[in-house]
Amino acid sequence: GDVVNRYLYTDSWGNFKLSCPSVNKGKPCIPNRYTFTAREWDADLDLYFYRARWYDPDTKRFTQEDEIRDIGNIYSYASNNPLKFVDPSGDTTMPLNCEGRKVTSQYGTTPTRTDHKGIDFKADSHNVYASDSGTVVQAGANTSYGYWVVIRHVDKNGKVYHTVYGHVEPDSDIKKGDKVEEGQKIGEYCDPKCGTTSKGPHLHYELSEDGDKYGSQSKRSDPEEHLKDAEEPEDKPCD
Repeated sequence: GDVVNRYLYTDSWGNFKLSCPSVNKGKPCIPNRYTFTAREWDADLDLYFYRARWYDPDTKRFTQEDEIRDIGNIYSYASNNPLKFVDPSGDTTMPLNCEGRKVTSQYGTTPTRTDHKGIDFKADSHNVYASDSGTVVQAGANTSYGYWVVIRHVDKNGKVYHTVYGHVEPDSDIKKGDKVEEGQKIGEYCDPKCGTTSKGPHLHYELSEDGDKYGSQSKRSDPEEHLKDAEEPEDKPCD
């Protein structure tokens, strides 16, 4: 087909110049709202709409505060490094890619138990992503989970909660005390090293809303509502 619009990005923050190739024969460019990281550009506001917040490529900042407060700068975009990190919505991201993703065990009563305290996922890719921005409080071996990553979060009201990623071997650059962004890759689920189970390798995802407690020592909630409107990691939409 013919090229009708051409976008020249002048930096890694989303600033661009739009040109219309000669095939348009002097006609205006074809209207297109979706540009940088597949987000909607509002030409009247000169801002990108990132679902949960608006992003300004000139200031390299979101225009509203991050509701997840446990990060260094509550207005920052992609940890100030868009070449390395992604920030799909400034809110919540699914912990696995969509290709082949399925829930293998729900929270609560399952065919094999009555007290399952999380959701189990599988996907074609074993990559695991932080669903929310926060601070890593655990990353490595664990008796109950085999290997795990635990991230501490603080919402806009000061409420502390944790997301737990069980049967996950953390990436080599993910360590206790690190700040991570929503959508950042934190590890891969594996088996048997990450905790042998009858269901084979999978991600066990938990939501602990019990202050500074997490894991088996905490009060855990059904994560389904938390992930209800979550974006896809790496801007890869599901079919």
